[in-house]
Amino acid sequence: MTTEMPAADLTIDTSSLIKCYGVLILGMIVVFFLDFYMSILGLLLLICGLVWNIKLRRRNQNPLFENHTRWIRRTLGLTLLFSLIAAIVASTIFSSHADATGIDEMTRALENKTATQEMVRTTMDGFYERNGRLMFWNRVGCFGPIALYAIARYIKGYRLSEKGRLIPNVKSWWL
Repeated sequence: MTTEMPAADLTIDTSSLIKCYGVLILGMIVVFFLDFYMSILGLLLLICGLVWNIKLRRRNQNPLFENHTRWIRRTLGLTLLFSLIAAIVASTIFSSHADATGIDEMTRALENKTATQEMVRTTMDGFYERNGRLMFWNRVGCFGPIALYAIARYIKGYRLSEKGRLIPNVKSWWL
């Protein structure tokens, strides 16, 4: 049995809330699905979205904004928690399956101060070449579902804020 939440006051301008959701959705996509340097841009977008969320909550003291800003904060918090767990799992998978051929020799050479830049570069290039697929699938398998989860929650909030409606179960960890 589902209960429909009442519509909020339709005279409220939700455009800033909708834009905040858009920034967070874009940030989540960029952080998880693009390369390292673009991920930094995604992190900046997520930080901007979080700051925007805090300002929206302080500036607008009505049930609609309180409901949606809480949903945004909970989504970000759950995403960070799940990402921490995924990072532990991913590092365990990577450390137990990665091919570290040449890394030990390079480490000894670095300790003895006999390593050259060329040696370090070729060793690291070989490491990435041998482990590239593992790194890719590790990222997709461990962090992809978390990103999709967060994006789905943000889209749900975006769609309900467009209609001026409250989120039914804002305390839920699920969709």
